[in-house]
Amino acid sequence: MSSIQQTLTSDWHLMRFVRLGIGLVIGFNAIQDGNGLLGLLSGLFIIQALSNTGCCGAGACSVTKQESKTPQTEEISFTEINSPK
Repeated sequence: MSSIQQTLTSDWHLMRFVRLGIGLVIGFNAIQDGNGLLGLLSGLFIIQALSNTGCCGAGACSVTKQESKTPQTEEISFTEINSPK
């Protein structure tokens, strides 16, 4: 299966359906009103839904995963002080 076909047919979740719905509603209104700017906006939402990307695209806004570092234990030396009784 090609990569494009796999992207289009797999991993459909709620946000993909929401983006597609918003894009179709805005696109219908753009055609009805003859508004080209709304048409571009609807195209953006439809492309995001079909390509499974968000506003940031390819995870650019995701927080970088930090490697867990094992804490290094350090030997603590101390001197015992006797208090007078």
